[in-house]
Amino acid sequence: MATSRTRRKAEPGSTPAADRDRDLMLRIYQTMVLTRAVEDRMVAMYRGGDLLGSLYTGHWHEAIAVGAAAALRPEDYLAPIHRDLGAHLWRGLEPWQVMASFMGKATSPTGGRDGTLHYGRLDLGIYNLPSHIPANYPVATGMAFAAQYRGEDRVALAFCGDGSTSRADWHESLNMAAVLKLPCIFVIENNQFAYSTPLRLQTATATFAEKAAGYGMPGVKVDGTDVLAVYDATAGARGRCSRSGRRRTRSSCSRTSCWTAACWTPTA
Repeated sequence: MATSRTRRKAEPGSTPAADRDRDLMLRIYQTMVLTRAVEDRMVAMYRGGDLLGSLYTGHWHEAIAVGAAAALRPEDYLAPIHRDLGAHLWRGLEPWQVMASFMGKATSPTGGRDGTLHYGRLDLGIYNLPSHIPANYPVATGMAFAAQYRGEDRVALAFCGDGSTSRADWHESLNMAAVLKLPCIFVIENNQFAYSTPLRLQTATATFAEKAAGYGMPGVKVDGTDVLAVYDATAGARGRCSRSGRRRTRSSCSRTSCWTAACWTPTA
């Protein structure tokens, strides 16, 4: 039976891809394709016994990682997780450095001291992934505090999965960031399972985005397979977090300093 592919319609109020910066759109697309190509190769190497340790990929999360990273400034901080190779590649991490990390090579970002995915590059503003997610959340909160203390117009963006929202450090980070009005962006990648735990056993709320209200910060839910929706949501959050933006909207400063997003991956 023949089927026809329909073009996805732009979200209401969003800018169509044809009306956006062509070079930006091209780079976003190229980085997403490169992310999938690198991880496809890594899967083949892992199955062939060429990679040591464990391998967790970001298949079908490319739009989240790349879309969010593309909306930041080069000086902003990133605290990615194992699903976010695209964010590393957007910032300038080379694919060979990723491979070198998994092979424990001295040329890897960690100098061969870690043989899995706990790599990062501080010179690119990328914090090394910790083992227990969301342990990157408290660190991102600290980086945002440092930026605010120094008077810098920088934000810290941290990713996590849906299962991370059940941990204490997730709640502590959001609460501290909100109370101190820190320039943080928290992205939840909801793929609807935390290992074998389904979403219905993880949270009683309809969406993760609505949890933001409990901390006094705005939240939004976007389709995690729509890179432009992720980009727009992150860009909006970046604007609300910026020092200049807070000066222009001073009366609403206490409610717009922090932001959380819940990106979801459709099951069908």
